[in-house]
Amino acid sequence: MNKKAIPALLLCGLLPLTSCGYVASRSYSSVVPYVEQTADTEDVSVLRATTYAELLNCIQYFVTMGETEGTVRLYQYTGDVGEDLEKACQEVVQDDPLGTYALSGITYTYQHIVTYYECTVTYSYRRTFDQIASIRTVNGTTEIRAAIASALQSWEEELVLEMGSYYADQDEILSLVQEAYYQNPSYAVEYPGVLVTVYHSTGTKRIVEITFQWANSQEDLQRMAEEVRSTAAAMTSGSISQDETGVWLLYSRLTAIAQFDEAGSDSVYDALNENPVSSHALAMAFEVLCDLAGVSCETVYGTRDNTPHWWNIVTTDSGSCYVDVTEGADEETFRHYDEDLSQRYSWDTQSYPACVAPEEETETDAEEEQEDETSGGVSGVLPEEAVSDPFSFLS
Repeated sequence: MNKKAIPALLLCGLLPLTSCGYVASRSYSSVVPYVEQTADTEDVSVLRATTYAELLNCIQYFVTMGETEGTVRLYQYTGDVGEDLEKACQEVVQDDPLGTYALSGITYTYQHIVTYYECTVTYSYRRTFDQIASIRTVNGTTEIRAAIASALQSWEEELVLEMGSYYADQDEILSLVQEAYYQNPSYAVEYPGVLVTVYHSTGTKRIVEITFQWANSQEDLQRMAEEVRSTAAAMTSGSISQDETGVWLLYSRLTAIAQFDEAGSDSVYDALNENPVSSHALAMAFEVLCDLAGVSCETVYGTRDNTPHWWNIVTTDSGSCYVDVTEGADEETFRHYDEDLSQRYSWDTQSYPACVAPEEETETDAEEEQEDETSGGVSGVLPEEAVSDPFSFLS
């Protein structure tokens, strides 16, 4: 009987630095199309293979199932069984994204039994079966963002994604985390620390592990989100119209408790509890209030006085206007339009609807309207005699 052991530490940590660097730079070129595995017996932990590609696929398959041990029987195998087993196990630990994520090492034994070779592969895991089973397969930005948003709304500590034809690097994943957090303001009670690890940096198939580091417990975060909803409900109670009067009412209620500090937190919870918060937190808090009141509202990102800044666009039957909660303006000046903001603010105007100021009524329009009302809606000027003698036309 031949025996070989390939612990993961020997694969990189205990090798000379030149070898470790070589392993890190290898491309994941050994991936083969999935082949449905055929059990050699009724035991699903016993598979059969006839080629190296099938042997590799079997060893990978046991990892996806979270098996600690699996048996592969090689029939009519023409390769060197010992060399191929060592190579396949190395590829699974070193180059297969799932193997690198889940395993700490692999050992194997094999023996010749009359007409076939029986190979026994034993796996050592650094991840639990639940962690492996919870890996989500996603394709494209939309699915990645949706998975992240779901994890943030549940305040999960870890999200692991498997990506096939599409791949996003660490920076793009971090950007998608930010987008998902800001696009769900009623859950934006704490922005977590985020750590992204990719297995591997080359190849078409990737495992991306996103770790969320929360300062508060999951129970506290849930309570804070519930408080956000209850506080917002109280602030939008009563009869609030969905016009500019209603928008002003929401604006004045929020500015009455707002504590603006651009270095403050990005938490809507803090914004509604009179703690120092950024312009983004206040813009999200205003969006929460508008949503509850049935007012169309979205946040806008740009700069104010060359400093990153957030504000809102509100749309009513009267049109769209900008609202900046950090200003604390009065009822006559809280609405802004494109021309108003152009001096101090800068933003991507193509990404948001235009906010055009209503046309002011000219003096000529006012005079004509007054004349129409006086003449009962008939335009033109009557002769003087007609005015002095309204029945002169009878003579």
